[in-house]
Amino acid sequence: MALNLERERAALDWYEERRDELFSTVAQAHSREDDGQVLELASALAPFLARRSYWDEGETILTWGVEAARRSEQRQPLAEMLNELGTVHRQQSRFEQAASEFEHAFATFGDLGDLAGEARALSNLGLTYRKLGQTDRARDAFEASIERWRRLEDNEKREHGLARSLNNLGMTLRDGGHYADAQALFEQALGLREQIEDADGVSRTLNNLGQLARLREHPAEASDLHLRALEIRRALGDRHGVARTAGSLALALAEQARLEEARALLEEAMSIRGALGDRYGEAETALQLARVEQAQDDPGAAIEQAEFTASLAMELSVPRLAAEALTVQGDAYAALAEPDAAAAAWAAALEQFRALGAGAEAESVLRRLAE
Repeated sequence: MALNLERERAALDWYEERRDELFSTVAQAHSREDDGQVLELASALAPFLARRSYWDEGETILTWGVEAARRSEQRQPLAEMLNELGTVHRQQSRFEQAASEFEHAFATFGDLGDLAGEARALSNLGLTYRKLGQTDRARDAFEASIERWRRLEDNEKREHGLARSLNNLGMTLRDGGHYADAQALFEQALGLREQIEDADGVSRTLNNLGQLARLREHPAEASDLHLRALEIRRALGDRHGVARTAGSLALALAEQARLEEARALLEEAMSIRGALGDRYGEAETALQLARVEQAQDDPGAAIEQAEFTASLAMELSVPRLAAEALTVQGDAYAALAEPDAAAAAWAAALEQFRALGAGAEAESVLRRLAE
């Protein structure tokens, strides 16, 4: 399948060339309380700002949009602005704030009878719950979103939205170890996304399929899938997507003993995450680096990266990521023949996994403690 990357990249470049001018225009409209122009420009700019990960700029413009919608008592634009602002806050690791905005957007869309809006807000809520480790709530939100997309009569909106929610539900099932069900959902999502030439969506689903292949212990297949996804991300100039996909590819390469290639990709990802102010991404990439350091027989470096991840993950209220980091930290201490430190890290991880209801992960840690 040939994706029209040139058309999408050209549109992004058009906005990039006029970025300062457009921001200035929105700021002037905001200062004179021209609510109609603020809402029009905020709506047009939101997808571009998200694709290029200009989160601070996006937060400012969307906050102005929320103010304009409230001031002019326009409920449909208010729901749209809240939904977009929630996405910005989720990407900035402000998960509780994001959930509140998505919930408000969902309620407002419901009052307006906007089925597609409800479905989008529910999918965003599911992603936020997943980041918070609330797997059951995430699954319920995605399933409710899918149900609404299937009822929608607009074919184009339905296919875009349904593909996204199928993909997101697949991630949640994959997290829970339901690999066959996740594979089926990813394949459905990929087929829809290829059919509608959604380059961004195709890349996301390829990356998810790669992560699933790695979990099923097929690292060569995983690296091929991740590489295809990364090529699309680079072609689109999507920095956030490049960082996320590079991290996934790095883990697949590490499992094939291609450790220097893996390290280079993770260092690139960490640089991008830092430049974007993506604190969750920094924590996630540090954990990936910890795993590579462990594979390179450098447990001291692995401990340093895992400690950074665990601390930042707890600060961000992401207990699953903290528990994963504590598990890696325990493994590294065990490699250094420090059984007490290893046991302490594993015990802390076990407590977190049990609190999350993550049975498979808890069992894995229990086996370490029993050895």
